[in-house]
Amino acid sequence: MPLLKCSAGKARSQAAIGYITNPKKVEMVSVRNLFEDEDYAKQFEETAELYGKGKGFHERKYYHFKL
Repeated sequence: MPLLKCSAGKARSQAAIGYITNPKKVEMVSVRNLFEDEDYAKQFEETAELYGKGKGFHERKYYHFKL
């Protein structure tokens, strides 16, 4: 039976993407609505800026889903 775990994260985009895509911890990374040939962290920051989010450390910046 698969389990799904959701965690809210407050780390900066570069640290979060590095942690989530660490090959020592994950077998497969699946993305949605991101361009695979571009820098994910940059897209992450641009999207947050577009919506006025992620300015303070105390703010939730992303959700990390583990299956």
